Amino acid sequence: MSHDASDDGYSEGDLRNTGMDLRHDREWDYELERIVDEIEERDAEKVGLQFPEGLKRRGPAVADDLREIVDDDVTFMLSGQPCYGACDLDTYLMRRTDAFIHFGHSPMKESDQIVYVPLFSNVDPFPILEDSLDELPDPDDDPAVGLVTTAQHMNRFDEMVEWLETRGYEVHTRKGDDRLTHEGQVLGCNYASADIDAEQVLYVGGGKFHPMGLAMEHQDKHVVIADPGQQRGDNRRPRPVPQGAVRDRPQGDGRREVGRHLLYQDWTGSLGDSGGDPRQQ
Repeated sequence: MSHDASDDGYSEGDLRNTGMDLRHDREWDYELERIVDEIEERDAEKVGLQFPEGLKRRGPAVADDLREIVDDDVTFMLSGQPCYGACDLDTYLMRRTDAFIHFGHSPMKESDQIVYVPLFSNVDPFPILEDSLDELPDPDDDPAVGLVTTAQHMNRFDEMVEWLETRGYEVHTRKGDDRLTHEGQVLGCNYASADIDAEQVLYVGGGKFHPMGLAMEHQDKHVVIADPGQQRGDNRRPRPVPQGAVRDRPQGDGRREVGRHLLYQDWTGSLGDSGGDPRQQ
């Protein structure tokens, strides 16, 4: 079976062209060609698809496009379970499929059954990086800066390092522990990559969850958010994480105050089908 994007059977709105009007289709690489190759290699007839919360609404469209380019005997099943990380796998669906496609995260551990599609960003990060220089010290005064990002922007990480270096910065990066796939990568539960010898840390990525967690984990650092997906109008400006938003102090009654939230130091977890994070701390 040929998967050339020029085939007559492909529609103008095929996700592989990453040119549709919907925001998520334009910005992310769904790697449909690779998914089809993985399905054929496994001779899979039942294929599970799992998306993170922010992209769940794209699942049906991705499944429809995959159905157009695989054999008719392949069935796609979409996971409805909440998903917030590579450790948050829908094991119930996984056990009932021949191949399981997990979108939006890089592997936490390798598996023959799971195909990880990190959804690399197609957005140019350098305009927002240019703006971020206003939030960083002049390199003549303090050249040290850390660089961290999420799985979606790892495809441009080396370029971003080089871009900062050509502007006079000494870029500090490291690979965290063995749960992190790439150097400079952060997870919602792991910010070890920011444990570097620099007071300034530039976070390239979307949302508030990761940079807030980063600032809470490394309260001695000045964290600047540069979101390539928000390079529009008033949202374009990079922003530092407010210092007061990450205060963490005991309350004297078993609780800690983190920002405006009170957290109990003793807590209880619940068990379910998802594999979750195996750490015991």
